[in-house]
Amino acid sequence: MQSEFNLEALVKHFESGTLAPELFHHQEHVKIAWWYLQNYSLVESIARFTSGIKHFARQQGKENLYHETITLAYVLLINERIYKTGNLLVWGEFANAN
Repeated sequence: MQSEFNLEALVKHFESGTLAPELFHHQEHVKIAWWYLQNYSLVESIARFTSGIKHFARQQGKENLYHETITLAYVLLINERIYKTGNLLVWGEFANAN
C-alpha cells in the first residue's frame, strides 16, 4: 500500500513536471486522478488532471498521445467508483476494491 506521503509526492512530481516517464504508467494515472478527486471538486480534478497530462505529454514530445475523451472518461469512471465503494479514503483500500 502506498502511503499518503508517497502519493502526495507522486502528485507533486506530476504537477512540477519532474516525474520520470518510466514511473508514469496506468496505475500512476489512476492514483493521481483518485488523489485529485479526494482533494478537489470533480470539475477542479478534471482541470488539474487534464492540464497535467497535457504538460507531461508535451515534455516527452508526445503530444499526440493525449486523448481528451479517454482522459475524461477515466476521471469520471474513477469518480463513479469512489462513490460506489463508499468513498474509501485510503488509496490501498480503493485499489483493492476496484
